[in-house]
Amino acid sequence: MKNIICALVGWLITLWGITSCKNLLESEPNCIPYRVRNNTDFKVEFSFFYHKMNNADNITCFVIGHEPIMPNDSTHGGFIYDNGREQNSWGDYFNTEKIDTFYVVISAKPIEAKEGQKYDALPKGSNVLKIYKYTKESFYDFNPETDVVTFVYP
Repeated sequence: MKNIICALVGWLITLWGITSCKNLLESEPNCIPYRVRNNTDFKVEFSFFYHKMNNADNITCFVIGHEPIMPNDSTHGGFIYDNGREQNSWGDYFNTEKIDTFYVVISAKPIEAKEGQKYDALPKGSNVLKIYKYTKESFYDFNPETDVVTFVYP
């Protein structure tokens, strides 16, 4: 009986050690928080698009806002990417995803686009109120440990 208990304890310690080592070897995904601020007297929608380096003229829809942003209000969120780097920064995101341009599209009504879909151009027309264009250099002064990027309309 004593041998069975010792074997069971030894097996549990070995199992715990294997599980712990596996967790240490896996990289944690990074999360980049953001906020979208609406400084108008009417509700707006938002969408994110990006352009990958060396990808002709294709633009990919990345995030479509799931709820409108009410007047003089903001919404917040974050997106996760897996890169194994030490900090959650926009610079890391641009490098890891190999993108050169990030767009925030503010619209009166939801954009007719699908997440992950590639498009030849950004949405346009009377529904689109403003398009903000960002490059990696736009975030050089951003401190990922203390700052949350806020996209402000207008």
